[in-house]
Amino acid sequence: MIGQEKRFLEKSFRRLGLDFFPSDANFYLLKMNNAEEIIRILRRKGILLGDCSNFGGLDSTYLSVAVKSHRDNTVLVRELTALIKGA
Repeated sequence: MIGQEKRFLEKSFRRLGLDFFPSDANFYLLKMNNAEEIIRILRRKGILLGDCSNFGGLDSTYLSVAVKSHRDNTVLVRELTALIKGA
């Protein structure tokens, strides 16, 4: 299931034009200029993303996304799409 969901997320990230780092783990590191805002907005909707601003070598433009169930991943992609497309 994790492999299938990773492919789903990678395809979705590419479609949205998001910068992400390939991963062998069950999470992705994304680089977004407005990462702090995205984290804040999605937290209010019950979607938790990792704030990577305190990781060595990273700053507030990085966030982490865990690979979850297809339902959870679909919700995440839908919300990211709405934020990126301004809907």
